[in-house]
Amino acid sequence: MSFSNLIHRHINEQHKFTESQGSGFCATCACKIDGVAVEKEQLQGEAFSRNSDFLKFGNYVCLDCAWMYSYPKITHRNVLACNDWCLWPMISHDTATEERPSWLNALQLFASFDKEAEAVGVLTTDPKPRLWPMTNTVTRDDFGMYIHAPDYNTSSFVSFSLDECLDDCVPLIMKAMELKFSKRAIYNGLLGDFNKAKKDLCGIMALEKEIAKIRSSNAFLPALMASGQRKDGEALDVKPPKETSFDHPPKQSTITKQASVNKQQTQGNLF
Repeated sequence: MSFSNLIHRHINEQHKFTESQGSGFCATCACKIDGVAVEKEQLQGEAFSRNSDFLKFGNYVCLDCAWMYSYPKITHRNVLACNDWCLWPMISHDTATEERPSWLNALQLFASFDKEAEAVGVLTTDPKPRLWPMTNTVTRDDFGMYIHAPDYNTSSFVSFSLDECLDDCVPLIMKAMELKFSKRAIYNGLLGDFNKAKKDLCGIMALEKEIAKIRSSNAFLPALMASGQRKDGEALDVKPPKETSFDHPPKQSTITKQASVNKQQTQGNLF
């Protein structure tokens, strides 16, 4: 299943282009086209010039990719989609809602799925670039996302272990954040913020030693970006999505029984 299909299948909205008969492969996602499609010339123009590589091969795009191109204000967001749902997660925990949960909650929810469950994700600090054509379809046990984080000199597809991200990296990062260290300090080294480190130098050096072990892991950056400092007494809660909420109405979909089971299994194992 293509990355654009995993996302668009949850949205009850059509693309904005004129359809025609086509055959071959989608110029963007490479899925097979045998019937209705959109000619790629309709997508090309001055605003699209810097992304022309997304249409380099093939003469048509599939209807799923046509929808993705139609609504950049939606599709340029952070996204994590699977067979059961599509989420538009938030990096900031303060602005997260049930409809748009935090990245940490979204990853925890998908981590409860079967190892062969498919997904697609884009984790970005900048909603302007069109990043979704550069991601790949992955599975629960062979996970990865396109990560665009210029502040951390990263803009590429990153394969990483979801278990390592959530079980090894996030707890250490959250511990440092609870001690009021910034994400930048956690990324570069806790001792770089010596004013905080000197308050408990031995303890911070021990924590830095543990974080240094995971800093070179592919799972470290997504864990760092997904982590957030909780308010006093606030518990992290993993909830399956109700509906996707944005300018264009989504399908009236419900979460499957499996997702409900996933929720029950994960709620007892949160930090």
